[in-house]
Amino acid sequence: MKSFISILLLALTLVAGSQPKSPILRIEPGMHTSKGYKISADAEGKFLLSASIDKTARFWDASTGTLLKTFRIPIGGTGEGTLYSCSLSPDGRIAALSGATGFEWDNAGCIYLINTQTGAIINRIKNLPSVILDLEFSPDGNWLAATFSGNNGVYVFDTRGWGEYKRLAGYTKEVTSIAFKPGGGLATVSADGKIRLYNSSFEKINERTGVEGQLAYCLAFNPGGDLLAVGYLSAASVEVRNAADLSVQYKPAAAEEEGGGFSSLCFSSDGSSLYGGASFRKFVREENKWKQFVRRWNNAGRGSYTDLLLIDNSIADMKSLRSGSMAVIGFDPPDIAVLNASDKVSWYLSAQKNDFTSRDKSHLRINNNGSSIGFTPLGQRAYSFNILQKTLCRKSLYTLPP
Repeated sequence: MKSFISILLLALTLVAGSQPKSPILRIEPGMHTSKGYKISADAEGKFLLSASIDKTARFWDASTGTLLKTFRIPIGGTGEGTLYSCSLSPDGRIAALSGATGFEWDNAGCIYLINTQTGAIINRIKNLPSVILDLEFSPDGNWLAATFSGNNGVYVFDTRGWGEYKRLAGYTKEVTSIAFKPGGGLATVSADGKIRLYNSSFEKINERTGVEGQLAYCLAFNPGGDLLAVGYLSAASVEVRNAADLSVQYKPAAAEEEGGGFSSLCFSSDGSSLYGGASFRKFVREENKWKQFVRRWNNAGRGSYTDLLLIDNSIADMKSLRSGSMAVIGFDPPDIAVLNASDKVSWYLSAQKNDFTSRDKSHLRINNNGSSIGFTPLGQRAYSFNILQKTLCRKSLYTLPP
Protein backbone atom coordinates (compact mmCIF):
# COMPACT_ATOMS: atom_id res chain seq x y z
CA MET A 1 0.00 0.00 0.00
CA LYS A 2 2.75 2.44 0.95
CA SER A 3 4.76 1.84 -2.24
CA PHE A 4 1.62 2.14 -4.39
CA ILE A 5 0.74 5.51 -2.85
CA SER A 6 4.32 6.78 -3.30
CA ILE A 7 4.29 5.84 -7.01
CA LEU A 8 0.85 7.41 -7.44
CA LEU A 9 1.99 10.65 -5.80
CA LEU A 10 5.04 10.83 -8.09
CA ALA A 11 2.88 10.29 -11.16
CA LEU A 12 0.44 13.00 -10.11
CA THR A 13 3.28 15.44 -9.48
CA LEU A 14 4.76 14.85 -12.94
CA VAL A 15 1.50 15.67 -14.72
CA ALA A 16 0.62 18.78 -12.73
CA GLY A 17 -1.62 21.15 -14.68
CA SER A 18 -5.08 22.68 -14.41
CA GLN A 19 -8.43 21.21 -13.49
CA PRO A 20 -10.20 19.67 -16.51
CA LYS A 21 -12.72 21.97 -18.18
CA SER A 22 -14.65 19.28 -20.06
CA PRO A 23 -16.95 16.73 -18.38
CA ILE A 24 -15.59 13.21 -17.95
CA LEU A 25 -18.03 10.42 -18.77
CA ARG A 26 -18.58 8.01 -15.87
CA ILE A 27 -20.94 5.05 -15.43
CA GLU A 28 -23.41 5.49 -12.54
CA PRO A 29 -24.61 2.09 -11.25
CA GLY A 30 -25.88 3.42 -7.91
CA MET A 31 -23.03 1.78 -6.00
CA HIS A 32 -19.24 1.90 -5.77
CA THR A 33 -17.44 0.19 -8.64
CA SER A 34 -13.98 -0.22 -7.13
CA LYS A 35 -12.20 -0.74 -3.81
CA GLY A 36 -13.80 0.74 -0.70
CA TYR A 37 -11.67 2.40 1.96
CA LYS A 38 -13.68 4.30 4.56
CA ILE A 39 -17.14 4.63 6.02
CA SER A 40 -18.31 7.37 8.37
CA ALA A 41 -21.51 8.35 10.20
CA ASP A 42 -23.07 11.41 11.79
CA ALA A 43 -23.52 11.57 15.57
CA GLU A 44 -27.17 10.46 15.44
CA GLY A 45 -26.43 7.54 13.14
CA LYS A 46 -28.94 8.72 10.54
CA PHE A 47 -26.52 8.97 7.63
CA LEU A 48 -23.50 7.13 6.28
CA LEU A 49 -20.69 8.37 4.04
CA SER A 50 -18.50 5.98 2.07
CA ALA A 51 -15.34 6.60 0.02
CA SER A 52 -13.82 4.54 -2.77
CA ILE A 53 -10.96 4.63 -5.23
CA ASP A 54 -13.64 4.82 -7.95
CA LYS A 55 -13.34 8.57 -7.20
CA THR A 56 -16.79 8.92 -5.66
CA ALA A 57 -18.17 9.31 -2.17
CA ARG A 58 -21.70 8.19 -1.47
CA PHE A 59 -24.22 9.47 1.08
CA TRP A 60 -26.64 6.87 2.44
CA ASP A 61 -29.71 6.61 4.64
CA ALA A 62 -28.32 4.48 7.48
CA SER A 63 -31.66 2.88 8.34
CA THR A 64 -32.58 1.67 4.84
CA GLY A 65 -29.43 1.73 2.70
CA THR A 66 -31.06 4.16 0.27
CA LEU A 67 -28.53 6.15 -1.74
CA LEU A 68 -29.27 9.82 -1.09
CA LYS A 69 -26.46 11.46 -3.07
CA THR A 70 -23.29 10.68 -4.98
CA PHE A 71 -20.49 13.19 -4.48
CA ARG A 72 -18.13 13.67 -7.42
CA ILE A 73 -15.01 15.77 -6.97
CA PRO A 74 -12.75 17.08 -9.78
CA ILE A 75 -10.84 14.15 -11.26
CA GLY A 76 -8.06 13.64 -13.79
CA GLY A 77 -6.97 11.03 -16.25
CA THR A 78 -4.48 9.47 -13.81
CA GLY A 79 -5.01 8.73 -10.13
CA GLU A 80 -6.20 12.27 -9.44
CA GLY A 81 -9.42 12.14 -7.44
CA THR A 82 -8.83 8.71 -5.91
CA LEU A 83 -10.46 8.76 -2.46
CA TYR A 84 -8.83 6.99 0.48
CA SER A 85 -10.58 8.85 3.29
CA CYS A 86 -13.83 10.50 4.26
CA SER A 87 -15.48 11.85 7.38
CA LEU A 88 -18.99 13.07 8.07
CA SER A 89 -19.44 16.00 10.46
CA PRO A 90 -21.36 15.18 13.66
CA ASP A 91 -24.42 17.10 12.43
CA GLY A 92 -24.27 15.34 9.06
CA ARG A 93 -24.11 18.58 7.09
CA ILE A 94 -20.53 18.42 5.80
CA ALA A 95 -18.64 15.62 4.09
CA ALA A 96 -14.84 15.85 4.12
CA LEU A 97 -13.22 13.89 1.27
CA SER A 98 -9.60 13.33 0.39
CA GLY A 99 -6.92 10.96 -0.83
CA ALA A 100 -4.88 11.54 -3.98
CA THR A 101 -6.61 14.87 -4.48
CA GLY A 102 -5.31 18.18 -5.84
CA PHE A 103 -1.87 17.04 -6.99
CA GLU A 104 -2.58 17.16 -10.73
CA TRP A 105 -3.26 20.92 -10.72
CA ASP A 106 -1.77 22.21 -7.45
CA ASN A 107 1.30 20.00 -6.99
CA ALA A 108 -0.07 19.56 -3.47
CA GLY A 109 -2.89 17.70 -1.76
CA CYS A 110 -6.28 19.03 -0.73
CA ILE A 111 -9.40 18.14 1.24
CA TYR A 112 -12.81 18.77 -0.33
CA LEU A 113 -15.63 19.96 1.93
CA ILE A 114 -19.09 19.24 0.57
CA ASN A 115 -22.56 20.34 1.64
CA THR A 116 -24.36 17.02 2.00
CA GLN A 117 -27.79 18.51 1.25
CA THR A 118 -26.85 20.25 -2.02
CA GLY A 119 -23.78 18.27 -3.05
CA ALA A 120 -21.88 21.52 -3.62
CA ILE A 121 -18.18 21.87 -2.80
CA ILE A 122 -18.19 24.65 -0.21
CA ASN A 123 -14.47 24.81 0.53
CA ARG A 124 -11.12 23.23 -0.25
CA ILE A 125 -8.25 22.91 2.23
CA LYS A 126 -5.17 23.20 0.01
CA ASN A 127 -1.36 22.94 0.02
CA LEU A 128 -1.19 19.63 1.87
CA PRO A 129 2.10 17.70 1.71
CA SER A 130 1.10 14.21 0.54
CA VAL A 131 -1.71 11.71 0.04
CA ILE A 132 -4.26 11.81 2.88
CA LEU A 133 -4.88 8.40 4.45
CA ASP A 134 -7.41 9.16 7.19
CA LEU A 135 -9.82 11.97 8.07
CA GLU A 136 -11.79 12.39 11.29
CA PHE A 137 -14.08 15.08 12.70
CA SER A 138 -13.95 15.52 16.46
CA PRO A 139 -17.16 14.53 18.33
CA ASP A 140 -17.99 18.21 18.98
CA GLY A 141 -17.38 19.12 15.33
CA ASN A 142 -14.79 21.78 16.17
CA TRP A 143 -11.82 19.99 14.62
CA LEU A 144 -10.92 18.02 11.53
CA ALA A 145 -7.76 15.90 11.63
CA ALA A 146 -5.94 14.49 8.61
CA THR A 147 -3.16 11.90 8.47
CA PHE A 148 -0.65 11.61 5.65
CA SER A 149 1.56 9.21 3.76
CA GLY A 150 5.31 9.54 4.28
CA ASN A 151 6.60 11.25 7.41
CA ASN A 152 4.20 14.20 7.28
CA GLY A 153 2.34 13.34 10.47
CA VAL A 154 -1.06 14.81 11.31
CA TYR A 155 -2.64 18.20 10.59
CA VAL A 156 -5.49 19.53 12.74
CA PHE A 157 -7.86 22.10 11.21
CA ASP A 158 -10.27 24.49 12.97
CA THR A 159 -13.68 23.93 11.38
CA ARG A 160 -14.80 27.50 12.12
CA GLY A 161 -12.71 28.75 9.20
CA TRP A 162 -10.97 25.57 8.01
CA GLY A 163 -7.57 27.05 8.76
CA GLU A 164 -4.66 24.94 9.96
CA TYR A 165 -4.54 24.89 13.76
CA LYS A 166 -1.64 22.58 14.52
CA ARG A 167 0.76 20.08 12.98
CA LEU A 168 1.58 16.95 14.94
CA ALA A 169 5.15 16.12 13.91
CA GLY A 170 7.79 13.58 14.92
CA TYR A 171 6.63 10.72 12.70
CA THR A 172 9.13 8.81 10.57
CA LYS A 173 6.50 6.89 8.58
CA GLU A 174 2.86 7.23 7.55
CA VAL A 175 0.05 7.59 10.08
CA THR A 176 -2.47 4.87 9.27
CA SER A 177 -5.27 5.74 11.67
CA ILE A 178 -6.50 8.46 14.00
CA ALA A 179 -9.25 8.53 16.64
CA PHE A 180 -10.62 11.42 18.67
CA LYS A 181 -11.08 10.76 22.37
CA PRO A 182 -14.51 11.45 23.87
CA GLY A 183 -14.12 14.59 25.96
CA GLY A 184 -11.07 15.86 24.08
CA GLY A 185 -7.74 14.72 22.69
CA LEU A 186 -6.83 12.10 20.12
CA ALA A 187 -4.67 9.05 19.47
CA THR A 188 -2.76 7.85 16.42
CA VAL A 189 -1.03 4.72 15.16
CA SER A 190 1.80 4.88 12.67
CA ALA A 191 3.85 2.52 10.52
CA ASP A 192 6.83 3.66 12.62
CA GLY A 193 5.49 1.28 15.30
CA LYS A 194 4.36 3.96 17.76
CA ILE A 195 1.02 4.61 19.42
CA ARG A 196 0.71 8.28 20.39
CA LEU A 197 -1.72 10.09 22.67
CA TYR A 198 -2.50 13.83 22.59
CA ASN A 199 -4.47 16.04 24.98
CA SER A 200 -7.28 18.45 24.09
CA SER A 201 -4.68 21.08 23.10
CA PHE A 202 -3.12 18.50 20.75
CA GLU A 203 0.08 18.28 22.74
CA LYS A 204 1.64 14.82 22.90
CA ILE A 205 1.30 13.42 26.42
CA ASN A 206 2.26 9.80 25.87
CA GLU A 207 3.90 7.46 23.41
CA ARG A 208 4.24 3.70 23.47
CA THR A 209 5.65 1.10 21.11
CA GLY A 210 3.25 -1.51 19.78
CA VAL A 211 3.85 -5.25 19.56
CA GLU A 212 7.34 -5.81 18.18
CA GLY A 213 7.42 -7.06 14.62
CA GLN A 214 3.74 -6.31 13.99
CA LEU A 215 2.10 -3.38 12.21
CA ALA A 216 -0.28 -1.44 14.45
CA TYR A 217 -2.89 -0.34 11.93
CA CYS A 218 -6.18 0.75 13.52
CA LEU A 219 -7.51 2.03 16.82
CA ALA A 220 -10.74 3.04 18.55
CA PHE A 221 -11.75 4.63 21.86
CA ASN A 222 -14.65 3.24 23.86
CA PRO A 223 -17.59 5.64 24.49
CA GLY A 224 -16.35 6.38 28.02
CA GLY A 225 -12.95 7.44 26.72
CA ASP A 226 -11.01 5.36 29.25
CA LEU A 227 -10.04 2.49 26.92
CA LEU A 228 -8.22 2.46 23.58
CA ALA A 229 -8.31 -0.63 21.35
CA VAL A 230 -5.37 -1.15 18.98
CA GLY A 231 -5.46 -3.62 16.09
CA TYR A 232 -2.56 -5.16 14.19
CA LEU A 233 -2.73 -5.88 10.48
CA SER A 234 -0.03 -8.53 10.34
CA ALA A 235 -1.35 -10.81 13.11
CA ALA A 236 -4.66 -11.75 14.73
CA SER A 237 -3.81 -9.54 17.68
CA VAL A 238 -5.78 -6.80 19.43
CA GLU A 239 -4.81 -4.92 22.57
CA VAL A 240 -7.02 -2.83 24.82
CA ARG A 241 -4.95 -0.11 26.48
CA ASN A 242 -5.51 2.43 29.21
CA ALA A 243 -6.47 5.65 27.44
CA ALA A 244 -4.48 7.76 29.91
CA ASP A 245 -1.06 6.09 29.98
CA LEU A 246 -1.38 3.62 27.04
CA SER A 247 -0.52 0.63 29.23
CA VAL A 248 -1.96 -2.70 28.04
CA GLN A 249 -4.99 -3.67 30.14
CA TYR A 250 -5.96 -6.91 28.39
CA LYS A 251 -5.84 -8.71 25.05
CA PRO A 252 -9.07 -9.95 23.46
CA ALA A 253 -9.05 -13.67 22.66
CA ALA A 254 -7.81 -14.85 19.26
CA ALA A 255 -6.80 -18.25 17.93
CA GLU A 256 -3.05 -18.56 17.42
CA GLU A 257 -3.39 -20.33 14.08
CA GLU A 258 -5.35 -17.51 12.48
CA GLY A 259 -3.43 -15.75 9.73
CA GLY A 260 -3.83 -12.07 8.94
CA GLY A 261 -5.04 -9.45 11.36
CA PHE A 262 -7.59 -6.69 11.92
CA SER A 263 -8.00 -3.77 9.54
CA SER A 264 -10.61 -1.91 11.60
CA LEU A 265 -11.98 -1.73 15.13
CA CYS A 266 -14.90 -0.10 16.90
CA PHE A 267 -16.73 -0.35 20.21
CA SER A 268 -20.51 -0.63 20.30
CA SER A 269 -22.35 2.58 21.15
CA ASP A 270 -22.87 1.42 24.75
CA GLY A 271 -19.29 0.15 25.09
CA SER A 272 -20.34 -3.40 25.95
CA SER A 273 -18.89 -5.02 22.82
CA LEU A 274 -15.72 -4.64 20.79
CA TYR A 275 -15.86 -5.33 17.05
CA GLY A 276 -12.97 -6.13 14.74
CA GLY A 277 -12.93 -6.35 10.96
CA ALA A 278 -10.74 -9.32 10.08
CA SER A 279 -8.41 -9.60 7.11
CA PHE A 280 -8.43 -13.42 7.40
CA ARG A 281 -11.18 -15.77 6.25
CA LYS A 282 -13.33 -18.71 7.22
CA PHE A 283 -14.93 -21.30 4.96
CA VAL A 284 -18.75 -21.22 4.91
CA ARG A 285 -19.98 -24.67 3.94
CA GLU A 286 -23.55 -23.54 3.31
CA GLU A 287 -22.34 -21.14 0.61
CA ASN A 288 -19.30 -23.19 -0.48
CA LYS A 289 -17.06 -20.16 -0.28
CA TRP A 290 -14.53 -18.36 1.91
CA LYS A 291 -15.75 -15.18 3.60
CA GLN A 292 -14.30 -12.38 5.69
CA PHE A 293 -16.03 -11.63 8.96
CA VAL A 294 -16.64 -9.20 11.77
CA ARG A 295 -15.61 -10.50 15.18
CA ARG A 296 -17.57 -9.38 18.24
CA TRP A 297 -16.03 -9.74 21.70
CA ASN A 298 -18.28 -9.56 24.75
CA ASN A 299 -17.55 -7.40 27.79
CA ALA A 300 -15.65 -4.73 25.80
CA GLY A 301 -13.17 -7.33 24.58
CA ARG A 302 -12.63 -9.18 27.87
CA GLY A 303 -15.07 -11.98 27.09
CA SER A 304 -15.60 -14.65 24.46
CA TYR A 305 -16.06 -13.85 20.81
CA THR A 306 -18.51 -14.60 18.03
CA ASP A 307 -17.61 -14.37 14.34
CA LEU A 308 -20.30 -12.75 12.25
CA LEU A 309 -19.65 -13.90 8.69
CA LEU A 310 -20.54 -11.11 6.37
CA ILE A 311 -18.48 -10.04 3.35
CA ASP A 312 -16.82 -11.81 0.42
CA ASN A 313 -13.53 -9.95 0.79
CA SER A 314 -11.49 -7.95 3.29
CA ILE A 315 -13.34 -5.56 5.59
CA ALA A 316 -11.96 -2.06 5.04
CA ASP A 317 -13.70 -0.06 7.76
CA MET A 318 -16.46 -0.10 10.40
CA LYS A 319 -18.34 2.51 12.41
CA SER A 320 -20.73 2.01 15.33
CA LEU A 321 -24.06 3.86 15.25
CA ARG A 322 -25.98 5.35 18.16
CA SER A 323 -28.85 2.88 17.70
CA GLY A 324 -26.51 0.01 18.56
CA SER A 325 -26.08 -0.89 14.91
CA MET A 326 -22.78 -1.01 13.06
CA ALA A 327 -21.89 -0.01 9.48
CA VAL A 328 -19.34 -1.99 7.47
CA ILE A 329 -17.65 -1.42 4.11
CA GLY A 330 -15.70 -4.08 2.24
CA PHE A 331 -12.40 -3.49 0.48
CA ASP A 332 -12.84 -5.36 -2.80
CA PRO A 333 -15.66 -5.81 -3.58
CA PRO A 334 -16.80 -2.65 -1.75
CA ASP A 335 -20.02 -4.13 -0.34
CA ILE A 336 -21.76 -2.03 2.32
CA ALA A 337 -23.90 -3.40 5.14
CA VAL A 338 -25.42 -2.49 8.48
CA LEU A 339 -25.69 -4.96 11.36
CA ASN A 340 -28.37 -4.20 13.94
CA ALA A 341 -27.95 -4.39 17.71
CA SER A 342 -28.80 -8.11 17.58
CA ASP A 343 -25.97 -8.70 15.08
CA LYS A 344 -28.43 -9.41 12.27
CA VAL A 345 -28.03 -7.84 8.84
CA SER A 346 -30.40 -4.87 8.51
CA TRP A 347 -29.44 -4.28 4.89
CA TYR A 348 -26.67 -5.30 2.51
CA LEU A 349 -25.62 -3.68 -0.77
CA SER A 350 -23.49 -5.67 -3.19
CA ALA A 351 -20.98 -3.89 -5.38
CA GLN A 352 -21.96 -3.68 -9.04
CA LYS A 353 -18.83 -5.31 -10.44
CA ASN A 354 -17.59 -8.63 -11.76
CA ASP A 355 -14.56 -10.55 -10.56
CA PHE A 356 -12.05 -11.46 -13.28
CA THR A 357 -9.17 -12.40 -11.00
CA SER A 358 -9.18 -16.08 -11.99
CA ARG A 359 -5.87 -17.28 -13.39
CA ASP A 360 -7.75 -19.18 -16.09
CA LYS A 361 -8.51 -16.61 -18.80
CA SER A 362 -9.88 -19.10 -21.32
CA HIS A 363 -13.40 -17.91 -20.55
CA LEU A 364 -12.78 -14.67 -22.49
CA ARG A 365 -13.92 -15.31 -26.07
CA ILE A 366 -14.74 -13.40 -29.27
CA ASN A 367 -16.61 -14.65 -32.33
CA ASN A 368 -15.20 -14.72 -35.88
CA ASN A 369 -16.45 -11.31 -37.01
CA GLY A 370 -15.91 -9.57 -33.69
CA SER A 371 -19.59 -8.79 -33.16
CA SER A 372 -19.94 -10.77 -29.91
CA ILE A 373 -17.79 -11.37 -26.88
CA GLY A 374 -18.18 -13.98 -24.16
CA PHE A 375 -16.94 -13.93 -20.58
CA THR A 376 -17.50 -15.70 -17.27
CA PRO A 377 -16.97 -13.79 -14.00
CA LEU A 378 -15.41 -15.81 -11.20
CA GLY A 379 -18.03 -18.00 -9.52
CA GLN A 380 -20.80 -16.99 -11.95
CA ARG A 381 -22.46 -18.21 -15.13
CA ALA A 382 -21.28 -17.26 -18.61
CA TYR A 383 -22.37 -14.01 -20.30
CA SER A 384 -22.34 -12.96 -23.94
CA PHE A 385 -22.58 -9.43 -25.29
CA ASN A 386 -23.59 -8.55 -28.86
CA ILE A 387 -21.88 -5.31 -29.79
CA LEU A 388 -24.08 -4.58 -32.84
CA GLN A 389 -27.39 -5.23 -31.07
CA LYS A 390 -26.13 -3.92 -27.71
CA THR A 391 -27.64 -6.88 -25.87
CA LEU A 392 -26.33 -8.88 -22.92
CA CYS A 393 -27.53 -12.39 -22.21
CA ARG A 394 -26.63 -15.19 -19.79
CA LYS A 395 -25.35 -17.67 -22.35
CA SER A 396 -21.99 -18.98 -23.39
CA LEU A 397 -20.74 -17.53 -26.65
CA TYR A 398 -20.68 -21.06 -28.09
CA THR A 399 -24.40 -21.61 -27.48
CA LEU A 400 -25.44 -18.58 -29.53
CA PRO A 401 -26.62 -19.01 -33.14
CA PRO A 402 -24.02 -18.09 -35.80
